[in-house]
Amino acid sequence: MAYPQELLSPGESVIHEVGSHWSVLWKEALGTVAYLLLLILLVPDGVNGWGFTIITLLWLWIAVGGYIGWRASEHVITTERLIDRGGLVRKIGYEIPLEVINEVTFRQNLIQRAIGVADLIIEFAGSRGQSRMSDLPEPEKLKSLIDQARRNRTNSMSVARPNPAPSPAFAPAPVTVTSSGKSSAEQLEILGRLFDQGKLTQSEYDTEKRKLLG
Repeated sequence: MAYPQELLSPGESVIHEVGSHWSVLWKEALGTVAYLLLLILLVPDGVNGWGFTIITLLWLWIAVGGYIGWRASEHVITTERLIDRGGLVRKIGYEIPLEVINEVTFRQNLIQRAIGVADLIIEFAGSRGQSRMSDLPEPEKLKSLIDQARRNRTNSMSVARPNPAPSPAFAPAPVTVTSSGKSSAEQLEILGRLFDQGKLTQSEYDTEKRKLLG
């Protein structure tokens, strides 16, 4: 299911979309096999309408509902975010800004290794701190895509907000604090304001403070 373009912010684009591997549907597959076996065993014995209805509803809930949920879930990498969402009628999920991601790793058990899937572990700054995306195909490729997108995002933000060079008109000028009838406390307060405003360097501030304190 393609991620809706109207949900992207201006200048944002989708890098990659992926869903969980079909192997996560093992419960739905077992439910379908059980449903068919029950039909084979019960229908020849004349199962009543209520029994057939209950069995069918259970199968629809477990198998068909699970399949629809699997089809509706998606993991999206954009130029700004990592998105995990699911649900057909009511969408649920979360988003992680790329710039807060600290590390991406993946874990596999023997079964996952055999079918080529893994769980992606996303470490990021924040109260939750960690997120898991389960049973994803091509885990090494996904990890590489997220790492590259994260680096590109960090670099673009650094370029967009460069550290401004001090303007000559506002360059700190040597300031001498003299006693002009003000108390030491008042002069220290003025000195602190000058330092906070960037009109005194750390060394100048320390020198003038030592003079005031004797």
